[in-house]
Amino acid sequence: MKIVKHLFVLGLLCISLAFTCEKHIFSYEEGCLGKDYHSDIHFVNNSESDIWLEWNPMLLSDSLFSGIHICVKDSMGLKPLNSMCWEGELRTIPFVRVLLFDAPYNSKNCHPDSLRKFQDKHLLYMHWYTEWELDSLGWEIHYPPVE
Repeated sequence: MKIVKHLFVLGLLCISLAFTCEKHIFSYEEGCLGKDYHSDIHFVNNSESDIWLEWNPMLLSDSLFSGIHICVKDSMGLKPLNSMCWEGELRTIPFVRVLLFDAPYNSKNCHPDSLRKFQDKHLLYMHWYTEWELDSLGWEIHYPPVE
């Protein structure tokens, strides 16, 4: 009889843990439910030359080239990495870092000194955007900024 009691308690504990884990797994999506959400941050290049954009919603440091690095000729939509919307993405790490460069980086040479030299020479802009900032900008980032 004691074994049945223990198995029953153990079963309830496993079910409880399963629901807790399931809620944690889907926590990104909780920020997307029941409201208007944004599946893109619209980036607009207002300059006359191509720029290289790197963005990463999971990074709080100032290290370079750890996110997505792409060329932007005029405009593009930035999609969240782990969620169906940016509100869900920004729920766990409340910033998305955006870096803009005037040249592509050759990833073959990843020595920290060469990264720092590249940043000093080619970095145009770096900013950590919060959900509040993005909302106030209409989920649109312009470079150079439009006044």
